[in-house]
Amino acid sequence: DNKVFKNRLLEVMKSLKGGKVDVNNLNTVLDNMGVKLSNMELRDLNQNMHVGVDEKIPLQTLLEKLKDFTGDKIEPSDVQSVLANLDIKLTDKELDNLMKAMPLDDSGKLHKNRLLKGVKDLKVGKIKKDNIQRSLENMGIKLSKEELAEVTENLETDGEQ
Repeated sequence: DNKVFKNRLLEVMKSLKGGKVDVNNLNTVLDNMGVKLSNMELRDLNQNMHVGVDEKIPLQTLLEKLKDFTGDKIEPSDVQSVLANLDIKLTDKELDNLMKAMPLDDSGKLHKNRLLKGVKDLKVGKIKKDNIQRSLENMGIKLSKEELAEVTENLETDGEQ
């Protein structure tokens, strides 16, 4: 149907080196890229970018930040089951802290990519050792077989399977 996936477009554009985006034209740039953000999401994006004195941000930075606003949207009530499907276990307190940090869009949903980034930023929670590779890949972290072997070899466990 002559359309491209946003995530794929963002990945290709990330390979471009250089380039800056004037934050005063951010809406136009996003429209031209086919990225539609709600007013709340646009405000949130602006607040999470460090703008230079020239009122511009590197294209790379914009594309990296846009990842948080792409992908599936989920209901806040589904967060625990989404994390469980990724074999990520959080305590009730960890889950509460995560949810307090998660902005919702105009329809009251949150982006799954943003949730996964939030989980990475928490630096808490548990993952079964047997499911490390799959959980890391679901969070967008790709490791070679050698790197994965090194990571799993040096992990401490709590004795739970």
